[in-house]
Amino acid sequence: MARNAEGWTLHRDPRTKTFTVRFRAAGKRCHRSTGETDRAAAQEEATRIVREVTLGPRYERPSSAPNLPLTDLFGSWLAAMGAEVSKDTVRCWETYAAAHFIPFFETGEGLCSEARLADYMRYRLTRVKRTTLKKELSALNRLFDWMLEQKLLGTKPAIPRIPRRATGTAHPNGKRETVTLTPEEMDAIVAQLPVRSKLGYPIRAYYEVMRETGLRPSTLHRLTTPDDYQPGARYLTIREDADKARYGRELPLSARARAALDSACPDQGAIFPKFDGHHTLRKAALAAGLEPERA
Repeated sequence: MARNAEGWTLHRDPRTKTFTVRFRAAGKRCHRSTGETDRAAAQEEATRIVREVTLGPRYERPSSAPNLPLTDLFGSWLAAMGAEVSKDTVRCWETYAAAHFIPFFETGEGLCSEARLADYMRYRLTRVKRTTLKKELSALNRLFDWMLEQKLLGTKPAIPRIPRRATGTAHPNGKRETVTLTPEEMDAIVAQLPVRSKLGYPIRAYYEVMRETGLRPSTLHRLTTPDDYQPGARYLTIREDADKARYGRELPLSARARAALDSACPDQGAIFPKFDGHHTLRKAALAAGLEPERA
């Protein structure tokens, strides 16, 4: 049975410059990408899209899912995104693709199926919290935008909306509450840390600099010599690509922070290579007198 469509409008995505047609059919809101960046071409495509929806599903054009292995598809997308988003974001999306998207969807047809996307949303709500799922669906949305741009899709699949009341599922191990420490407690914990770990990492200097500057671990691990710091310098250079908020700046250093950096600073390369210091930090907290539930 035909479905009456109400008046439609075009909206341009400021990021991709692609036009989307918005209209109502049978009382429902419809948002469909035209895949076009030229307004005249978008208007022609919008007319066709509205006509297809009005005439019924047997006339709707399939999404023309790409005939590519998902590993190749995601690899090409992530390589392209490296110029648009931070390295942290690319790594995060790479994890989503390898751990969740590829095993679940298996094929390009599965990835571009709106029914399969809805199944993914429902499945993930039984595994993760709503906020995590929103990030995963956002990554898929960016993927589909890129696929449209590269002419790998005819129409963009609709990303399912998470039900308003859905909260998702907490991790079985739970999440610890944030522990607030006094300056004296932080000093006591740092004093109990070994100067270096068994593998030679400058663990005390790492937490000393974190305590003095408030920098995130991800930022500390990206600091290098001589680009960001040289022994004796009064400022620490924070590059945009080293900061989660993309906030490049020069950070004044306290005498304690400079001493810690000087003790860990190599002639060249990463000042604080990545390491797992959670066990050592907890042991130091207990030695400093913190209660077990706060350590």
